[in-house]
Amino acid sequence: MSSQTRRGLRRFLAGLRLLFLYLLFCWLVLVVSLALRAAQEARPAPKSPAQRIHFAQAAPASFSGVTVELEQYTTSQARRNALARLEAAGFGWVRQRFDWARLEPGPGQFDWTWSDQVLRDIQAAGLEPVIVLDGSPAWARAPRDRAPADNPLAPPEEPADFARFAGAFAARYGDQVRFYQVWDEPNIAPHWGDRLIDPVGYARLLRAASQALRQAAPDAVVILAALAPTQDRGHTAIDEPYFLERLYAAGAAPDFDAVAVQPFGFGSAPDDPRSRLEVLTFQRTRLIRRTMLAAGDGDTPIWIARYGWNRRPNNTWRAVSPENQARFAFHVLEMAWTEWPWVVAMGWAIDAPAAPPEDPRWGFALLTPAGQATPLLEGFQAVHAELGGEKVRGEGRIGDWEMGGTEGIKGTEGTEGGEGSEGTKGTEGTEGSEGSEGSEGTKGTK
Repeated sequence: MSSQTRRGLRRFLAGLRLLFLYLLFCWLVLVVSLALRAAQEARPAPKSPAQRIHFAQAAPASFSGVTVELEQYTTSQARRNALARLEAAGFGWVRQRFDWARLEPGPGQFDWTWSDQVLRDIQAAGLEPVIVLDGSPAWARAPRDRAPADNPLAPPEEPADFARFAGAFAARYGDQVRFYQVWDEPNIAPHWGDRLIDPVGYARLLRAASQALRQAAPDAVVILAALAPTQDRGHTAIDEPYFLERLYAAGAAPDFDAVAVQPFGFGSAPDDPRSRLEVLTFQRTRLIRRTMLAAGDGDTPIWIARYGWNRRPNNTWRAVSPENQARFAFHVLEMAWTEWPWVVAMGWAIDAPAAPPEDPRWGFALLTPAGQATPLLEGFQAVHAELGGEKVRGEGRIGDWEMGGTEGIKGTEGTEGGEGSEGTKGTEGTEGSEGSEGSEGTKGTK
């Protein structure tokens, strides 16, 4: 072997050693990062008595509300007409998303024009606002979330930037707003920047925002992001119970006053007794409740931020007939009102989406795309009146439960999900009895 060949071989071996050392370094960094993350998640921090707000404080004045998209209206009068229609139908609160990018287009450069008008119109209609603080301006995102593609639903690079925005919002509107939902659907990739789902990352964002909100508005009620219903447990979607478990493990319990869920019916009848991870039904709410009880967080109420059945054929939510849509909606409103006192608010999926007429979300709407009231809207008005007043006042039912300090909330014997006991399980459902349209497995009863 010539000396030149030997020198080449030595250089090659030296390069291999450098490559091996580099790969070893990367592996060690990964191991240490995972270990630190596991250690962070292993420190659950239940709420202390001092951190708990009274159960009734986390409830809106009215039990029944609806999500709105008021950005579609170009005039204050159009907004007020839409809101007056909802108030007349007996809804007591409206849930509206406020895009951070719209209100703070540059660092510290706030434009409150639109939010001033919207909140003034909500107040004029006699409705209670539930605010969803969501989205991020380009300046607050990591470079990868700005280019090559803009990603407005990516979380901010620094949670402190979002916290400053949340604090500024609460400082300005603290006398008009009590309820703040921090982000939306962080358990699915489209609402977390199309990246890997990160419960610990959301917990950091929540902690920063909740501290800023409470400092600016001591009476603020911080609502957990409404978790998207999903059966998946992977990198791009995590089912709601497991995501909530990871939040508890990350020590997030002191940072929210209510848990928000979205138990869409997905074609199944309301009484479908299945409440399993692999099944999407309205009864999925009970899975969330059990997760909270297992974490020792039974004192925290649940907001059903959005629920509903869709009447449009061939949609991802599975279609039901308009008649069943109304029947199911009114049944679960009454059921939650009378049987689930740990649920303090229920919000119908949407009033009218800011979307073209072919958008499947119109299958949930209380109006037609032409702006006409649907029978569903008229039915809500009758049901609201029947359940205890035009606005279904929430305070009257909190007394059904006895606050137990750190012991939790005690429910009536035999009620599903009552603290400390499973209560009476839902009926198994009779095979062959017709019920839910499009439901799989066990049928509900008619």
